[in-house]
Amino acid sequence: MSNETGNAIPRLLTPLVRSSAQSARSVTGYWKVVSALALVLLMIGFFVPLPNGYRAIWFSRLQDTLHAPVFAFVAVCLRFLFHRTLLQTIVLACGVAVFIEVFQAGVGRSMSLTDLTYDGFGLAAAFVMLRRTESSDRWISRCCRLTLATTFLLTPLAMESPVLIDALRAAREFPMLADFNSGCETHRWYSGGIKMRRVLNHGKWKGEIQNASLHTYGSAILLPVIGDWSEYDRVCCEFSFTGPPMQILISARDAKGRIDFSREYTAGTHRVCVNLRNPVTAGRLSHLDLTCVQSFHFALFDSPGRTALIHSVMLE
Repeated sequence: MSNETGNAIPRLLTPLVRSSAQSARSVTGYWKVVSALALVLLMIGFFVPLPNGYRAIWFSRLQDTLHAPVFAFVAVCLRFLFHRTLLQTIVLACGVAVFIEVFQAGVGRSMSLTDLTYDGFGLAAAFVMLRRTESSDRWISRCCRLTLATTFLLTPLAMESPVLIDALRAAREFPMLADFNSGCETHRWYSGGIKMRRVLNHGKWKGEIQNASLHTYGSAILLPVIGDWSEYDRVCCEFSFTGPPMQILISARDAKGRIDFSREYTAGTHRVCVNLRNPVTAGRLSHLDLTCVQSFHFALFDSPGRTALIHSVMLE
């Protein structure tokens, strides 16, 4: 081969090499732009105030589980954007997670250790997937990394599964709001100064509540899975207790209004139905939006340490 032929080959290949390098830089620049836009949109999403129209526990828990895949994605975007070492990327992502949780209070959202924990699962998944391996068998290594990363991402969902499974059951049994036949049913209730547990009483499951508040008022608050009660006229609660008479409040509330029914009951079993439409039988009435009911309250007054059993809560 002549010298001229030998020199011609590099000259022919040079444009191809330059074109390949330019294409690589173009692709890198494209992913930087995409990563930056994704991070900006995620930051906006984290700081947008949430509406107060639906407060069911399962919904907030499902949102919590999304922190894992979201922060795995955040770590990937930061890696593309800044080209730092993997350890530096994870530390930076941790800083972003803490920053978001601390400053969310400024838009009416609260800091949650659960959110930070689930952020950590997402970052662990990202660390596993982004980490390079020197294994000679790359396919086995990749499968192991994918399995481990998937485990990290699904762990929050597994931890919240009792709440989510109960939500599916509650939707299926609607308009029965609570009957305590499921071991997960107490996840629908929020404690307002009471202790609640599921007990077997006379062959039937019931919800036992004890006024554990330092004050004289304690409330068991049911956050219904389905808040549209517009097709129903009454909410009925069956309960029982022993001992001296107790002042008990039954209440249904939306974001702004409430219907309260309060009276003193003697020991025994009672079935009380509160009319959701008629202010005469419903006690005190302030406009209640039956298409978006947020909570049902069962409250004990002037009864520190007293116990009552809730048998069922249903709509009629």
